[in-house]
Amino acid sequence: MQLSKVVKCMGFVTLMALCYLHMQMKIYALAYQAKTKEHEIQKLKDDNGLATYHILSLKSANNIGQKLLSQESTMQFVSNDRVYEVASKTKNVTRTDKNVKGAIGNLSLNLPNFLTVTTAQAEARTLDKH
Repeated sequence: MQLSKVVKCMGFVTLMALCYLHMQMKIYALAYQAKTKEHEIQKLKDDNGLATYHILSLKSANNIGQKLLSQESTMQFVSNDRVYEVASKTKNVTRTDKNVKGAIGNLSLNLPNFLTVTTAQAEARTLDKH
């Protein structure tokens, strides 16, 4: 009787140890899978960055200019005889930052005067009506 209990206990402990080892092996396998997926994700991010760089370099002004000026290109600059000049009635007026700043400064300085004048006119109008 005593021997059968010992065998049952040993079998149970062995079964529990095997289940524990199986779970530990699964944990390590999942960790390795996660690590390989992280490496794949990093590789895809690098490839995406490289593709973005190549797209931006193809759209750059330098690349477009080089293709335009290359010997194999069918594109060319417009010649001077195909450029039209349009005459306007007004002369070119250039404003400087000083003029703009002066106008803004004058506006802010005239604002209190404007308020006092309008309130004085409003008071004068109310007195005239009585």
